[in-house]
Amino acid sequence: MREIISNGSTTAGQAPASVETLLELMGREPLDATFEGYGNFVERDPTGTVLFFGNFARRSHVFNILTDEPELIATLTAAIRNNQAGEAYRDARAVYQPCVRCGKLAMFCRCPREKGARHAPDPR
Repeated sequence: MREIISNGSTTAGQAPASVETLLELMGREPLDATFEGYGNFVERDPTGTVLFFGNFARRSHVFNILTDEPELIATLTAAIRNNQAGEAYRDARAVYQPCVRCGKLAMFCRCPREKGARHAPDPR
């Protein structure tokens, strides 16, 4: 069973994008790290069904795919974990980390930063 509930931005009545399109996008765009707090993009059901869900950090392409196909489960899980292991994902994720100086999330921090740094340097 494979149910593509949503995959990409579509207007009413349009078919969602293919799994191949999603895999291609995962190979070049970082996922949105906020989904780590909601099951880390993967929700496994005791019956063997798996829901893959999330969005991307720099572009909107919501995906929500339900399947019990072992090969698809392995492929999507690997693509998600490979994306998370990439430098682009780590950089995109950094905005959700607290600044070591003020404690605010980096996206709200106004502390002086070293060139290229997303957080203020550790004062210790």
